[in-house]
Amino acid sequence: MRKIEEKMNKAIRSRENFKLDNTEVWISDTGTAHVYLHDNLIASFTSSDMTFHSDCVSCGTWKTRTTKSRLKAMLSEFHNELGIFQRKGEWYIDTPYGWIAWDSHSIRVFNHPTVGKVIYYYDTQAGMVFTQTIGNAA
Repeated sequence: MRKIEEKMNKAIRSRENFKLDNTEVWISDTGTAHVYLHDNLIASFTSSDMTFHSDCVSCGTWKTRTTKSRLKAMLSEFHNELGIFQRKGEWYIDTPYGWIAWDSHSIRVFNHPTVGKVIYYYDTQAGMVFTQTIGNAA
C-alpha cells in the first residue's frame, strides 16, 4: 500500500479532512467521509456503510490503476474480505462467494446489526438489485 493510501485510510478512520496531491478525504457535517481522486468522488463512508460510486467504472477515464489502487487500499483497511481486480478491461469485486461484475452502478457494503456485513449491487444483465451477506454480525 502506498503512503498516500495509508494517510487516506487514517483520515477516513479518524474522520479528519485530508488532502495530498490528487487524493482528498472530506468529512461532511454528518460525519460522512467522502474520498476524492482528482476532484472526483470515488467513495463515501458513514458509520455503518461504505459506497464505491458508479463513476469509477461507468466513466472510462476513471478506470485507471490509480483509482483501482485507492479502492483496493480502502477495501484492505475496512473490508478485507473483499477485493477488486480487472480482467480484459472489466472490473470485478471479489467476495468470499465469487466475483461480482462491477460495470455501471455503485457498490455498497453495509454493516447490518443482526445479519453482519451485506453487499448491495445492481446486476445490469438481470436488471435487479442483489444482496449478499459476506460476514457475521459482531
